[in-house]
Amino acid sequence: MQANLSMADRYFRLATGVISIASAARGRRQSPLAKAFLMGYGAMKVAEGVTGWCPIRSAAQSLLNPQQQTTQAQQGKQQRQASSGQSTQSVKPPTATKQRDAAKGAGDERDHLPEEVVAFLMDRDDDYRPTQH
Repeated sequence: MQANLSMADRYFRLATGVISIASAARGRRQSPLAKAFLMGYGAMKVAEGVTGWCPIRSAAQSLLNPQQQTTQAQQGKQQRQASSGQSTQSVKPPTATKQRDAAKGAGDERDHLPEEVVAFLMDRDDDYRPTQH
């Protein structure tokens, strides 16, 4: 679990959590459901402020950048192997262009597409006759 919040964000979440908990504890005209919601929200924000990790932000980042998630998983696996005494080699995930170049050298970049797609993309517009309506 790696911290994904800045110090300013951590302080803001901590203050928000304390205010929510105080509001729930002090609120006289609130329903029990509203008090429970405020207490839960406040406790969550205090925990995020203390640990510096937000699960919602982490999930959003992994959805927007899945490459980073696989890199972090590989780094964690390497760290676990290193701590257990197994030998590990430094493996960085290659980018898409590096993977393509490694697979076929500096060859034609169309090789990874199906033939039908290549044929469709390579057709010129002057091969088609205009239709008359």
